[in-house]
Amino acid sequence: MSSPLNAQRGAALIVTLVMLLIMTLLGLSSMDATIMGERMAGHQKNKQASFDAAEAALRAGEGIAESLGQAPNPGAALYDQALDGDPAVWKDPATNWAEWVGAALPDVIQQPEYVIEIVGIVPNSRNCAVTHLPVGCERPARRVTARGWGNNANAMSIIQSVFLYIDEDG
Repeated sequence: MSSPLNAQRGAALIVTLVMLLIMTLLGLSSMDATIMGERMAGHQKNKQASFDAAEAALRAGEGIAESLGQAPNPGAALYDQALDGDPAVWKDPATNWAEWVGAALPDVIQQPEYVIEIVGIVPNSRNCAVTHLPVGCERPARRVTARGWGNNANAMSIIQSVFLYIDEDG
């Protein structure tokens, strides 16, 4: 006859193995969560680098737009107003983008670029009539579009601003 003490020795082993299995699964699950958190942090850093690069190019493009004043758009990466039905310049794959000319930005796969386009004509000053613009009383509104990349081609940011030349005399 076997005693109750001998019958329970195998049950303790099974309970211990089940507890070990549960602890292993919990450990693997927490490792997955940690790895996912690190990936998300890496993607956020990559996206922030692309946005910072695009913002640097946007500021450079705005500087060029300011230097143009009321002059028409001359040269590369400077476009006149798109015709009705044409895509915006920044959406056209044939667009010639100007490259960032400042110091090389770290943590980016490609240096940022910008393009400037005229998007309309507005009154030059408060003294101009709004209904009919006499000659010399108009100025172009320019859209500056910039794009920047992070440390891979998947992280690209595109940002825009509209720039108006201010006539200090008007």
